[in-house]
Amino acid sequence: MTDTVVSEVAFARTYDGGDYEDAWAAVEQYRRAITYHTDNPDAEIATLMRVSGASRNSIVSWITDGATPPPVKGLYTAYDYSVVTVPPEDITALNVLAAHALTAGSISEHNYQPTFTVDAPANSLAANALELLGFGCQELENGAADSNPTIGPATDAAILGRALTVLGVPTGNKTDYEDLSLPPYLHDAPDPVRRQFVDIYLENRARPKAGSAGLIITEDRPQSYREMLAELIESVAGERVTATKHGVTISADAARSLGIDRRDDGPTYDEPVIDPDAFARTYQGGGYDDPVAAVEEYRTVMDYAADHPDAGSQAIATALDLPRSRIRTWLEDDGSPDVVRGLETAREYGWLVATYDDPEFTALNTLVADIFSGGSITDETYVPSFTLNHRGEDSHVLDALELAGVEYQVLVDRDGRADEVRPTTDASVLGRVLAVLGAPVGPKANQRLSLPGYLEDAPDEIREQFVYAYLENRAIAHEGKETLTIREDRNQDYLESLAALIDDVAGGGVQFSERDIVISADAARSLGQVV
Repeated sequence: MTDTVVSEVAFARTYDGGDYEDAWAAVEQYRRAITYHTDNPDAEIATLMRVSGASRNSIVSWITDGATPPPVKGLYTAYDYSVVTVPPEDITALNVLAAHALTAGSISEHNYQPTFTVDAPANSLAANALELLGFGCQELENGAADSNPTIGPATDAAILGRALTVLGVPTGNKTDYEDLSLPPYLHDAPDPVRRQFVDIYLENRARPKAGSAGLIITEDRPQSYREMLAELIESVAGERVTATKHGVTISADAARSLGIDRRDDGPTYDEPVIDPDAFARTYQGGGYDDPVAAVEEYRTVMDYAADHPDAGSQAIATALDLPRSRIRTWLEDDGSPDVVRGLETAREYGWLVATYDDPEFTALNTLVADIFSGGSITDETYVPSFTLNHRGEDSHVLDALELAGVEYQVLVDRDGRADEVRPTTDASVLGRVLAVLGAPVGPKANQRLSLPGYLEDAPDEIREQFVYAYLENRAIAHEGKETLTIREDRNQDYLESLAALIDDVAGGGVQFSERDIVISADAARSLGQVV
């Protein structure tokens, strides 16, 4: 670690240099001029200009008018608070505030004012750190009566904000930074400093992983940042921590190593997984820009008709200011928009109300995995089809379709192509549900794939079922070896995410290497019989 974590040079350069391209140049010239003038009080301006390298206007301002450049003033104040040239052993308070600013705070990009959101100001580490540094602590208005309190320095807030910026905390909105990274001082920091940073990060950002003792951090930040964060936490915990597409997953062993016990034995999720509006938007809107509007209008018309049973289609059209031609078939011919019929069908199967704990979702989750690993959904009609794996008509996909409640047909002897199964009832509705869950529509080779978002926070059983289904379709065994491999022509970040998911389920031992996902013998044994 360097001798100091907030250098004079970096701190000065947080200021606008004014006439100077580099604010640090103003500091150096000012110091040379003042030092020489102190030792030579009768020195002429020309001499001071030559000695310091400063302009005449600057010398006159500093010597004659007694002005001090803003970066010099800032450094004087920063020294008063001991937030510049800080040795590693004295970084505790700044480290606390840096971690808090990254996870539950911000620094204004306009005036460097730092703010920190806390549960209770009197008992927070951030408040204690502000007091320890001498800035004092004050509660700030945050404009929301039901939100947690916001605190900040009581004095010289911009000085602290500039020091935290030098440490590596960004100003403004953190999600705007494509190259956001953790503070560089953490790379070589002593173990207690890194542990303290991680503890605060987890306190502010981690939440229980459903059905396990693990933790999840969701971060809308660059993948490189999530990987850096996972590496830091893993180095502190000494146990497995994985960067995912949406955040960081901390294994139960890592959480226990860090002294965190937030196990949630669930069931955690009692809300349906599938958004009906997202399902509706898989349909063409017809005369509507948004198919959801067609659903809402249909329901409005039918509710009005139920309340006014004697009203005809013309009267209802007039009352609701709608074209009679649009609603006549709904009222007189028992018709409805395609999207409404699709929603009703999906509800009848229980798909739109299914939670993670429901057998209907178990079926859907398996079928999503099968689309990724051995199936497809047509572009225009959303009809899914599934290739039977090496088990033939004992393939798990048949069990999943039966559990989903749909009838199906097995197609064999297809001129050298693999045997296939297709739903024969409500196939398009099922395909739309799978698409909403994240299954790709159309040829997968032409797409940049990503794993379904619902897996990120899903209970372990859901993640495991997805992996088992995937492996049964795609894992390759090798004669004389216990290792398994998966080789797919897919985008690399998808394969890396898939490898991380399998690694998490297996408890380690899975890696992505060039084109292959390699599952070690230990991991294969942990996963059980999948090929």
